[in-house]
Amino acid sequence: MKLIVLISLLTAMQLFAEGNAQTINLTAKHVTLNQVMRDIQKQSGVNFFLTGKSLAQARLSVNIQHAKLEDALNAIVAPLDLEWIKKDEVIVIKPKRNPPNTERKEVQQRSIAGKVVNGKGQVLVGTTITVKGANISTVTDQDGRFTIQLPTPNGTLVFSNVGYQRLEKSVTGMMN
Repeated sequence: MKLIVLISLLTAMQLFAEGNAQTINLTAKHVTLNQVMRDIQKQSGVNFFLTGKSLAQARLSVNIQHAKLEDALNAIVAPLDLEWIKKDEVIVIKPKRNPPNTERKEVQQRSIAGKVVNGKGQVLVGTTITVKGANISTVTDQDGRFTIQLPTPNGTLVFSNVGYQRLEKSVTGMMN
């Protein structure tokens, strides 16, 4: 009897923790950083501050699904060569400080589009495509098509679908 109560209590605690876990879902194409951060603020309740008007007007495209706040912020700031810090319950986004005498590299997001089919050429609806090492994912539509944003020009996509073996595919060096 005690064991049943203990298992029930542990299950309830896990469900409560999962329900309170904060996740960010955001899909935006060519919008300002200011708008992206307002959407993040609505979902998380965390206030933000952008250092400079030009920074607020920077444009980007993102596709973030079921990401922790920290992972979402990293995916947003990486292609713009920015950094973020949390200070007094406010997220501050600012340009990265580059060490003296270092060359600044431009990091660009990369959009990948494709169609998922099985060995017989039949489309696979509902396949989940995830960027390995990031909390960015999407799902194929009714035609088996998908589009996903990589936070860097290179990376690996992970394809998973019920009843099929998981597949990892590097997109390094591939053309769109």
